[in-house]
Amino acid sequence: MKIIYSLKKQLLVSCLLFSSAFSFAQCWSQVGAGLWYTVAIKTDGKLWAWGRNYYGQLGDGTTVDKNTPIQIGTETNWSKVRPGYFHTVAIKTDGTLWSWGRNVYGELGDGTTIDKSTPIQVGVSNDWSEIEAGEAITIAIKTNGTLWAWGYNGEHTPDSRRNTPVQIGVDTDWAKIAWGGSHVVILKTNGTLWDWNLRYANVPIQIGAENNWSKIASGIFRSAAIKTDGTLWAWGDNGLGWLGDGTTIDRSAPVQIGTDANWSEVKAGDACTIAIKTDGTLWAWGSNYFGQLGDGTTNTKLVPTQSGTDTNWSQITVGDSSNFALKSDGTLWAWGGNLGRELGDGTNIQRNSPIEIGCPALSVDNPAANLEMALIYPNPANAVLNIETRQSQLEKIELYDLQGRLILMKNAKTETNIVLDISNVTSGTYIVKLFTDKGTQNAKIIKN
Repeated sequence: MKIIYSLKKQLLVSCLLFSSAFSFAQCWSQVGAGLWYTVAIKTDGKLWAWGRNYYGQLGDGTTVDKNTPIQIGTETNWSKVRPGYFHTVAIKTDGTLWSWGRNVYGELGDGTTIDKSTPIQVGVSNDWSEIEAGEAITIAIKTNGTLWAWGYNGEHTPDSRRNTPVQIGVDTDWAKIAWGGSHVVILKTNGTLWDWNLRYANVPIQIGAENNWSKIASGIFRSAAIKTDGTLWAWGDNGLGWLGDGTTIDRSAPVQIGTDANWSEVKAGDACTIAIKTDGTLWAWGSNYFGQLGDGTTNTKLVPTQSGTDTNWSQITVGDSSNFALKSDGTLWAWGGNLGRELGDGTNIQRNSPIEIGCPALSVDNPAANLEMALIYPNPANAVLNIETRQSQLEKIELYDLQGRLILMKNAKTETNIVLDISNVTSGTYIVKLFTDKGTQNAKIIKN
């Protein structure tokens, strides 16, 4: 028996040492950048955050900064998340709305002005579809197309705050929102474009008469949008070439940026604008003091400039001085300023070009140290995996594919030997994650 176990152990060491050379980061599905902090959702529906945490905006129950991603709670049904300056809002797959962080103006929407360091549900409605968090305000759209807001209420009413959601107007055709400092750009289902100055206007006003807008972005005192024909347009403050028209002249109405008609995504931040084309290339322009354009320099650009040569960018978000993007393989990349450790790479060093942010739950590291926790065999496997705990108690087993998708989960009992049925799992390489009373253990396995 000792000989058999020794052989198993040697084989497992060999397999795990081989797999530890790899880091499987293909697990992110969404990312949002706030003021010096970042939140993201993985493909398994779990929520993660890192960076500054003065007001509990990370949601981990503390006000302690984090320089690498940490999981927030244990829920696996997060759908959308949007960070603001000091508070965060999110929607779950059941349509419920949640918020946490600073609450001085009632921006959390829970009827109080008390900060919260963990997610709390906003009301009881389960029909929220779109959200956006600002400096001290939250804007949202319900599935019925109605528009709602709460928090800071501008200078145009005696009461400068609302601590529960208030419906804005009676229209039921609002579709998308983009917050940008003191104003919000909103898109209707009919393709019309609207702008709402939060400080001085009671309601949104329409921008022009065109009805072929499809994507919107908003930064401080400026905006950008893409039409259904793939052309890119911008307007507003242009002090450092933020609009991308080759000048520093402010524009009071949308102007086309270049002549290309293959833009697919655009985001505007405090200092720069970034965009993706339909060919998967990444472009940026505006201020580059912190390297937030991602082109390897700190030189300001007045027109869209390609960042690198990769052609698989799929999703982008812009923060105060840092930017983030997902590739089509689910990997997460970050660059720019890092004063709050918002890049999540464990440092406070700014980056002039994108660096990959790993996926903690799927990393396979220090395998030899985990051998006494559990033994997993055979590997490769056909129909079942045998899991023998060693000086630990197994609590739960999760099986992920290399894109970070949760394939199987089994709540373990107190037995020391568990059999995991993988007969219905397609052939390929997977990550087994074991939860024990001694900690977690990850291992790469192959299903024949």
